[in-house]
Amino acid sequence: MLLPALKELGVTVAARAGRSIVGNAGALLTRVLYHKQTDAKTFVVVDAAMNDLVRPAFYDSYHASCP
Repeated sequence: MLLPALKELGVTVAARAGRSIVGNAGALLTRVLYHKQTDAKTFVVVDAAMNDLVRPAFYDSYHASCP
């Protein structure tokens, strides 16, 4: 859609895929090390950390967990 307008302007535009496109392209595989059940919550300790999948913390996004 942009190409006709850009050709009229005679400019060169460089673009690359952003986080909205490539952010969903990865998967984090991890192993459960410890499981603790309380009356209020269930805690699961895994062998991965927030630095391994940092996107949710930065962008208030959600990554589903599945077995």
